[in-house]
Amino acid sequence: MRENMVEVERSCALGGYDEEFVEDIEDDWLCPICHLPLKVSVLTEVCGHRFCKLCLERHFMRQEADGQELTCPLDQNVLTRDKDMFVDKATERKVRSFVIKCPRGCQWTGELRSKEDHKNECKRFPVNCPNGCGELVPREEILLHTENNCSLAPIPCPYAEMGCNEKVLQPEIKSHLHSEMGNHLDLVCARLKNTEEELWNTKDHLDLACTKLTNTETELQNTKEHLDLACTKLTNTETELQNTMEQFKEIKEITKKLHERIVALETKRCQESIYIWKINGFHRILEKAKTGKVDKIESDPFYTSEGGYKVTLRLYPNGHLSEKNTHLSIYLTIMKGDFDSILKWPFAKRVTFTLIDQQENANDRKNITRTIPGNQDKGAWNSRPLRESGVWKGLSAFVSHDVLMKRGYVQDDTIFIQAEFETLAP
Repeated sequence: MRENMVEVERSCALGGYDEEFVEDIEDDWLCPICHLPLKVSVLTEVCGHRFCKLCLERHFMRQEADGQELTCPLDQNVLTRDKDMFVDKATERKVRSFVIKCPRGCQWTGELRSKEDHKNECKRFPVNCPNGCGELVPREEILLHTENNCSLAPIPCPYAEMGCNEKVLQPEIKSHLHSEMGNHLDLVCARLKNTEEELWNTKDHLDLACTKLTNTETELQNTKEHLDLACTKLTNTETELQNTMEQFKEIKEITKKLHERIVALETKRCQESIYIWKINGFHRILEKAKTGKVDKIESDPFYTSEGGYKVTLRLYPNGHLSEKNTHLSIYLTIMKGDFDSILKWPFAKRVTFTLIDQQENANDRKNITRTIPGNQDKGAWNSRPLRESGVWKGLSAFVSHDVLMKRGYVQDDTIFIQAEFETLAP
């Protein structure tokens, strides 16, 4: 009996609810033994005292181990385990209605009875890595873990620079190197052969250059005027080259701005604050995504309106995060734009994505529309982008693959996705 009591004490040191409550709990709802809010409350019929069921059971086990009668811990009234105490449902309901804080430290507060529901949503609650590496990772860090830290994330072959394009899991690197040893050796040999040829070509070029240099030195020795002329021509050439490079840089920048302007004008031509993305060759893109050759595709950068925000659309054909292999996932990225200094921040627009039904009869079309509320999670688009790649968020469960292949959403191997930007009321 003593051994059973010790085992119970080791398995659970406290009988009551060990939570952080928002307000202090009155003594009437505390267990006199563990001094915590009552958990699975039981009430003694003889003297009317409340205890945690586990606390009172442990008290009885200690008394039985010492050969004593079972008595109430407060007034020592003799109790019969099966007759003199019963579960106090009313007290249990009352205690479970008290408000607690999130045990993982997020901003959530709610009734004790809602703790398990919150645990399934809490961004800081640890969940199993979706790759199956065995690590528990806070829900909000899953993406960072799977992309950078997961031991089961695919990584490039060590012979990638030699031409091996395979990506394998870290535990399978040794097996890959062993099974592809012959191919890797062929790649290395081919690289060495190419290097050798390049070295021979370089030697020939050096020999030719030396011959020319010797001739040039002879000419320079023959006449100082030739040297002066050559120096003058070299100086002029360097100046012209510098001017040409500067002009090329200016032309490149002008071309970029013209391209962005064309995209913006095309968007405006369709409808103010609406952009339609036409994606050709969709089945091939989806097949590459399913085989891991392509993760995502992006639209050309465009502006939400004349003088508006610079954005781009990002599509994951085979889904992203928890929707991988089942859905299309769509995201909007806010980039550094020409008008950021005069725009309002945070980004205050509701974004609506629409997969357009291409049925020939417009009355038969059933477009699929999903919306990102502009006032949700302001932290993502709270301020101006500081880098060209920008900040993105969107819908991981935009359209399921099953729905996508129905009706006329894919016609002539092409889909159309519309993004509409609506300014929210202040």
